[in-house]
Amino acid sequence: MCASASGAVCGSVLCATATGSTQAGMVAGFAALEEAGGRARRVRGTADAYSAPF
Repeated sequence: MCASASGAVCGSVLCATATGSTQAGMVAGFAALEEAGGRARRVRGTADAYSAPF
């Protein structure tokens, strides 16, 4: 079931990514949604590309 169908609201998004560019895109996207009349969201995450085994 989708969150919107159940009435749930997600106020924060927690995301672990390999680079900061993914998080930057999320921040910019949520800011654009908020400007368009959407709910405010907080993005919390960590960029950790250097601990991944190659």
